[in-house]
Amino acid sequence: MANMGKISTIIKTSLTVYLVVFFDFVVVCGSIDPYATLGVSRSASTKEIKKSYKQLAREWHPDKNSDPGAGERFMEIQNSYEILSDESKRSQYDQYGYVDENESQRGDNMFRGFQFPGGGSYSFKFSSGGGQRSKPSRVTLGKLQSQILPESYSKPFLLLLTGDWCFSCMRVESLWDQIKTDLESAGLGSGKVNADYDYNVLRYLGVYRKPSVVVIIQETVYKYEGNEISIEHLKRFVADLLPSSLITRVNDNNAASFLGQFTATNKPSVLLFTRRSTPSGLYKLLAFKFHNKMNFGFVQTTDSQSISTISEFDIQWKQRELLIFKENVESPAEELEISNVKADKLNDFLSSNQHLYAPRLTSQPLYEELCPETPYSHSKSYCVVLCLKQSQVMSQTHQSFIHVAMTSGQLSDQFKVKFAYIVEEKQAAFIRNLKQPEPSAGTLSVFVLWRIDDRRAYTQWFPGGWQRDQPDTDKTNLANYLASIKWSKAKELPELNDEFAPNIISRLFHYLVQMLKSGFRSVWDLFAYGSFNELSLILTVGLIYLLCLLLVFFGLIVPPKKREEEERRNSEEREDYREGNRQQSEGEVRQRRPAGSSNSSGYKQRDERKLNIQWLSSRTYDHLIRNPQRSQILLVLLVTDETKSTLFRSFLREVCDDFPQCKVLLFSYLNLNSQLRWCEELLAKECSKGQMVGTVLAIRPSKKYFSLFTPKDRDREEDNDSLFQLSEEEKLETALDGLSMWLGQLLDGGLPKHSVEKWPEMD
Repeated sequence: MANMGKISTIIKTSLTVYLVVFFDFVVVCGSIDPYATLGVSRSASTKEIKKSYKQLAREWHPDKNSDPGAGERFMEIQNSYEILSDESKRSQYDQYGYVDENESQRGDNMFRGFQFPGGGSYSFKFSSGGGQRSKPSRVTLGKLQSQILPESYSKPFLLLLTGDWCFSCMRVESLWDQIKTDLESAGLGSGKVNADYDYNVLRYLGVYRKPSVVVIIQETVYKYEGNEISIEHLKRFVADLLPSSLITRVNDNNAASFLGQFTATNKPSVLLFTRRSTPSGLYKLLAFKFHNKMNFGFVQTTDSQSISTISEFDIQWKQRELLIFKENVESPAEELEISNVKADKLNDFLSSNQHLYAPRLTSQPLYEELCPETPYSHSKSYCVVLCLKQSQVMSQTHQSFIHVAMTSGQLSDQFKVKFAYIVEEKQAAFIRNLKQPEPSAGTLSVFVLWRIDDRRAYTQWFPGGWQRDQPDTDKTNLANYLASIKWSKAKELPELNDEFAPNIISRLFHYLVQMLKSGFRSVWDLFAYGSFNELSLILTVGLIYLLCLLLVFFGLIVPPKKREEEERRNSEEREDYREGNRQQSEGEVRQRRPAGSSNSSGYKQRDERKLNIQWLSSRTYDHLIRNPQRSQILLVLLVTDETKSTLFRSFLREVCDDFPQCKVLLFSYLNLNSQLRWCEELLAKECSKGQMVGTVLAIRPSKKYFSLFTPKDRDREEDNDSLFQLSEEEKLETALDGLSMWLGQLLDGGLPKHSVEKWPEMD
């Protein structure tokens, strides 16, 4: 029986090992062939692999290809390029027929999940890491750097950090699988990072706790700190992180300039009409995705300053309408009622209107997008390009060309034609290569282009040029010319300059910012996780040296000679201070010096009479009266431009002696030159500036009442004897006499209170 038990144990162990090897073999055999996927031979050079990858990625990108399997095909292309672009991975694939990025982990954990004979029990569990190797949602360091980070400038990415033996990850992971589709339909990218297998990704992100959710926007990593993971919470979190400058608030004052900026930006304008005071999170996501292609704005239909704009485009205030404007700013090119429209339809609506009718060729990517490669004659497409100088933009001839582009539906369908224009001063090398003929008087040169590969294209100059005021004739002549065009030899054209590329200072600043971010991440890894590298050592030494310099600069580390001099000066000042106290105790009365004056010893006496008085205006109105932070009494001194300095001195004299540290009182002033109407509404009577100057209002914002201090001698008749009449300056000096006593009564609750229903609005 004992021998039978041993035999049974050996059989179970052998079967277990066989199953592990079998399943590993299945995983390997199920992997893709990167050479076949990219359509290159095994001897292909790096340049050939890159060229094939660019063509296939452009063709199968999910945003440009509506095929249901485009996403999966695109991931296969990405993974294949990741293997063949890395020398070590390509060598491993050539030798063994597969690439195992987790070879070290596999070696250590190959038999994890079951026990060897003698352990008493046999449990079998496959690690999820092996299965995740073939999942398109898995994020590796190569995928993060080559795909996610570049795309994060047009699409936010949410990544879930999880692991195999993280029990708290199980619930989050199941919930993540449910909401992933909703996230992607809303325009967000998503993926999973296995912390057990892709630790280098965690180091790059700077997040080590699992489970965690991070958002990547414009190559910047943000950690989600919320307690609940749901589609609404995540979308709201991402929307709050998006740049607020992407969407312009449009009203009657700036509508014309917003719609007319297409000449400068070379982009259509998207205008959302909504009742909301702020655009929705979905609209922010769409604006972020298409911000390089379109200008985004929104109009609040309930805003009184947008009445003309709303009526001009016949928008009902209850409607949620999305309009797209191109060269014709008086009428939208496309419009869509979006009350019950899903995100994917909005995405398609914007994708089909990304360009003007005749956009300017400003960069090589735009040129390749407008004039795609069509190497076969049966599927060729044409680009009709107008050549002009910067001063001729939006001239009569240019507008005639735009008119033909706007009304060329049948022509575009028949010949697959797209229209564009190019500015000679900006793209001199490109124009020079075409050998532009001299246009006849009153015309502009136009060329027709058929692009057959990356650089080469057939080009022909349109005979006769483009007329100034004969768009119908030019349109007919162009159709006849395209039907009978004969091509000569294809030319290799230079790349177009990027007219909107940042200058060298901007690029240098961006590079320095990225270097600093990488450096601080390395220092954090060193101190928090003991992860050492050369960059972290250099930066740590530099930071310590910089900290020492700052300490010396601020006097925290004082050199010995300077310390002795400081101690001697402090000792002399203490002696002077004691001498002054002794003389005052003997009965000597000293007059208080103004700030900045000094005694005979050179010791400066500080003026402690300081008071923080805030200006009550439309900007400070919210936090002082409408939404006060604490239950305080707000003292408001009413002044004019002419009386402000004198009344401030009187106010300081009355308040500082008895109430400088009173935490219940908050001090402010109101300028009657601009806010007299507010005082009249508060007091419910007509007032003049002369009557109100020097008045003090004690406002209790939270209780909605106030008390009133009237300046001294306001209602008393003056003595007719001019000898005893006071000047205006003297009246102001004594206007606030008795204010300190009045404040004492106020704090004791012994003053009459005037109630208000609500505080008046301030201009």
